[in-house]
Amino acid sequence: MDYDKIGENIRQIREKEIKKTREEFAEEIGVSIHTVTRLENATSKVTNIEIFLKISEITGYTIEELLLQKDDSKNREKIRRKIDYLLNVVSEEELEYIYVNISQFIKFTHRDEIRTLKEIKQENKN
Repeated sequence: MDYDKIGENIRQIREKEIKKTREEFAEEIGVSIHTVTRLENATSKVTNIEIFLKISEITGYTIEELLLQKDDSKNREKIRRKIDYLLNVVSEEELEYIYVNISQFIKFTHRDEIRTLKEIKQENKN
């Protein structure tokens, strides 16, 4: 494994995609800032797979994408994995709240596109 490339890749993801400071990132993955610095700068090998799994959950990147620089994942899937990570830590009540709000948001944004069954039947008759 090329630890220099892995570290650079993770640093770019942290800075450009999830836009977190090194301190925030370290706190979220549950390691010290020194470990994140070692990881990103490749000053010493970070081989704890748990760290990479946590980074994968937070960023939506697969382990293969992080460690082997493979880009076989679609952006939509990355976003879904990031959302899934967040949803796994909330309560049932919070999940219900999120569902209701997402549902209302989708209905609002697509309000001009949604047709009822009655409208579709009427169009077919004409």
